[in-house]
Amino acid sequence: VFSPGTTIVRNSTCRIDSVQGFQSLPDNVLIQVRLDDNNLTEIPAGLSGVQSKITGYFFGLNTITSLTSSLVTAPALRTLDVTNAGLTSLPDETTLGNVINLYLDGNNLSELPNLQNLSTLRKLRLRNNQLTTEALDALLVQLINNTQGNPSELSIAGNPGLAGVNQANLATVRAQGWTEG
Repeated sequence: VFSPGTTIVRNSTCRIDSVQGFQSLPDNVLIQVRLDDNNLTEIPAGLSGVQSKITGYFFGLNTITSLTSSLVTAPALRTLDVTNAGLTSLPDETTLGNVINLYLDGNNLSELPNLQNLSTLRKLRLRNNQLTTEALDALLVQLINNTQGNPSELSIAGNPGLAGVNQANLATVRAQGWTEG
C-alpha cells in the first residue's frame, strides 16, 4: 500500500540505466523520483505513465543533455534537480508553473527559456553553467517582472557572463528578496 508523499523510486548511485513499470499507481499517491548519480542518458520512458503524480525529480550526476517538455510540465512537480547532469538546453516551452525548487547547477546551459511565469519559484540554482551576459540579464529582467513570487535563493556564480551583467538589475533582484545561495 502506498501513502501520499511516498518515494517510490530511490535508486541513487546504483548505476542503473533504465526504469520501467510505473504505469499504474493509486490515484492518491504523489511520488518523488530519485535517480541521481546513475548512468542515465535520458529521462526514463517508464515514468511517462505517472508524471501527473510526481512531485520531485532528482536526476543529478547523470549524463542527460536535455529534458522533455512533458517532464517539466508535470502538474504536481515542485522540485526539479538536474545538477551536474550535462544539460545543454531546456525546452523552449518550459512551463514549470508550480515548481518551487529548480536546481540546474554545474551543467552546460548557455541560455534559458522564459522563466517569468514561475510565481511559486523560491530557489533557482544556476551556478557553474555557461550562461552569457545576455542570458543572465534576460533572467534578471524576468525575475524583476515576476512580482507574484516569494523569492528566496538565486545562485548564478561561476557563469562566464556574470562579470558583464547589468548591476542595477542585479541590485533590484536582490532588493526583491533574492539572496545568493
